[in-house]
Amino acid sequence: MSDNIQNTLHYTLKTDLMCEKTHVMIDIETMGNKVNAPITSIGAVQFDAEGNFLSDFQAVINLATSMEVGCTPDASTIYWWLNQSWAARNFVANGEKVSIQKALGQLNSYLSNVQPKKRSLFIWANSPSFDCSILRNSYDKVGEKPYWVVWNEMDLRTFTNFAPDIKKSSKEDNKGNDLLHTPIEDCKMQIKILTSILCL
Repeated sequence: MSDNIQNTLHYTLKTDLMCEKTHVMIDIETMGNKVNAPITSIGAVQFDAEGNFLSDFQAVINLATSMEVGCTPDASTIYWWLNQSWAARNFVANGEKVSIQKALGQLNSYLSNVQPKKRSLFIWANSPSFDCSILRNSYDKVGEKPYWVVWNEMDLRTFTNFAPDIKKSSKEDNKGNDLLHTPIEDCKMQIKILTSILCL
């Protein structure tokens, strides 16, 4: 990629895209890795082009309520969770819980408050094919719709594939972080990666 093209891309992302829209990073934790996985927690962090955290939302979900609406856990993900830090497991197991119905409604309310014009709201995830697809499935299960529009889903993974050194550095910096795999912490880490790439 030529310097001129790269500079133009960075300028467009940081001005036309990042500065003129509302950006929220979303992360979910689940008990499965398919679209019908039950959600155990949701995190969302609003941020700006400089990587400042502007507001956040978090909900821990009663797993039973996710399963009651028809979502299905899988054994491999449960085994994976058993190997995570005590802090991450304790967050899911012992945090103050709400039903999946209430959590999804709260998420919609949070997003509509940070940006009343849904077409100006950009939702970031790593990647949308996981987080956003599973959220959409759960919304459908409870008879509701997500607040955001599908064409404003942004993929962090696309950016990290073009900057593997930043992704690697972030992993090294977060070794020993017991709060990894709690949704707010993951959102903040992902925002730091994204804004580091935009500042290249």
